[in-house]
Amino acid sequence: MKKINHNKGFLVQGIIAVIALILVVGGAYYLGTSKGNVGPEGVVDKVNPPVEDFVPVQNNSDITSNWKTGTNSVIGFSYKYPKEWFVDDVLTTNNCCLNIRSYNTGAEKLFSGQTQIQIQRYTKSASQSLLAFVSLPDEMTGINPKVEQMTIAGIKGFKSNKLGDGIYYLPKSDTEGIVFISWSHPETRQASQKIAEQILSTFKFTN
Repeated sequence: MKKINHNKGFLVQGIIAVIALILVVGGAYYLGTSKGNVGPEGVVDKVNPPVEDFVPVQNNSDITSNWKTGTNSVIGFSYKYPKEWFVDDVLTTNNCCLNIRSYNTGAEKLFSGQTQIQIQRYTKSASQSLLAFVSLPDEMTGINPKVEQMTIAGIKGFKSNKLGDGIYYLPKSDTEGIVFISWSHPETRQASQKIAEQILSTFKFTN
């Protein structure tokens, strides 16, 4: 009777297992690199994802063509807003703020359909990046805000969820810029955010 060579069978099974392992690891690496951020060592970084690309806020000229134009000569900017809305502007280099409202007078709380945008001036150190500045934790809660990059009216800035429906930071220089803060009633927030971004899209620095 011919003796069976068990060692040869084990060798073939071992080769098959190694080939299968290579295919599994290679496939997992390909899927990981296509979905994650691959560092210099080829390791997918799930903790620190890549910074998202700038997303433009579009200006629909058909909507804004009949809007009023507002200006602030102290800071140096212009913007457009619906002709039925109201503006209260006391913004200077030392004073706050400029308010654009869908209603006539200020109020502690907003009703359904009401929207307010407040424009402020910010200043920071030239050595501090704008990303670091807008990412500072909330003074009351200590929670780090969610920050995303945006392009608004051709200006590369940031949006933070630190206050209201969102804070938009538009840099004028390395040390100063403009902050937009939008507020709306929860029942009509989606529509309010759309018109707020339309107002933002008309913003221009004038000097």
